[in-house]
Amino acid sequence: VGYSQVDGITGNISLSLQNLLGTGRKISLQFDKGKTLNNFQLSFSEPWLFDTKASLGSNIFYTTRTVTYTYDSLSIDTTVIDSTTDSTTIDSTHALVPFDVNENTKGFSVTAGKYIQQFRYLKGFIGYTLQNTDFYSTDTAHVNNYIKEQLGNKWKSAVSLTCVRDSREKIFNPVNGSFAKFSSEFVGGPFFGDEHFQKYTIDGRYYRKIIGIVSVMTRGVYGTCFGYKTPGDVPLLEKFLIGGIGDLGLRGYSDRSIGFNNMSGYQYAGRAYFISNIELHFQANDNIYAIGFFDIGNVWSSFSDGFNKRFWPMKKGAGVGIRLEVPMIGILGFDYGYGFDRSGGGMWEPHIQIGTTF
Repeated sequence: VGYSQVDGITGNISLSLQNLLGTGRKISLQFDKGKTLNNFQLSFSEPWLFDTKASLGSNIFYTTRTVTYTYDSLSIDTTVIDSTTDSTTIDSTHALVPFDVNENTKGFSVTAGKYIQQFRYLKGFIGYTLQNTDFYSTDTAHVNNYIKEQLGNKWKSAVSLTCVRDSREKIFNPVNGSFAKFSSEFVGGPFFGDEHFQKYTIDGRYYRKIIGIVSVMTRGVYGTCFGYKTPGDVPLLEKFLIGGIGDLGLRGYSDRSIGFNNMSGYQYAGRAYFISNIELHFQANDNIYAIGFFDIGNVWSSFSDGFNKRFWPMKKGAGVGIRLEVPMIGILGFDYGYGFDRSGGGMWEPHIQIGTTF
């Protein structure tokens, strides 16, 4: 079982063989079903390629999702904003009309990884993804010009390079160690396809025990994307909206509700973002702990826009939460966050998650 404010409650069925024919290879089958989401994945991994410390993984996927956007009926050339926009500043002279857009994606990916012996805990990955996305809407009366340009059937061909250093002593509730990840993705260009852009992400986390049952976690993540020839030539689905929980989470706000503001105060998906999280952990036992958190972050139209603004101002959120390790489900979490900079004043927002983000 899973939950997000975008997809709602989703059911999950998975079958995996951890040691296929005694070789250490792993094969898994996963199916997710929700009100707006259907996802199928078949994965295979070889942890000791040619009896070396190199690994190889492959994944075949098919995903359908329905996303609700809003359209400015008085300015049809404006960019859309996400459906979960209760924190968005809205000009009362504009009328916003919701409409649904469907995303059907199918494809495969292959990833190879290897530990770098000269550096402890360090592993590098190279991957290739080929996918086809059919982005369409039957609500043509409300689709604005920007969305119309994005609709259609497109191929994405991408090569990714990732470097990870992970010294955490455990994945669930670590109290010592660090995690650092740099990832880059090169879409189209020499690798062909219909989309042509590049994307970079830096994610760093530090864990430290303070005293007794109290520990601290700090995290900072920055991402940006831009086209090869024209910086703004990035598909809508690849741009950034932050808020809520997950890798782009900022608690106290709805999922994907924070973009950058244009002159009229609307929220736009941007090409650069930054998020920082600080958590105090209070561990009751090995299976349960409480947290207090403070999150900041924002989205900008581009890296240069953020740089010129000194990556300020920042949206702020704070609150408390709890994490439980539940048999047959995994990690179950509940956070109650207060968004200080929501439209109309501060407001509390509940967040439910299954699994861990950091």
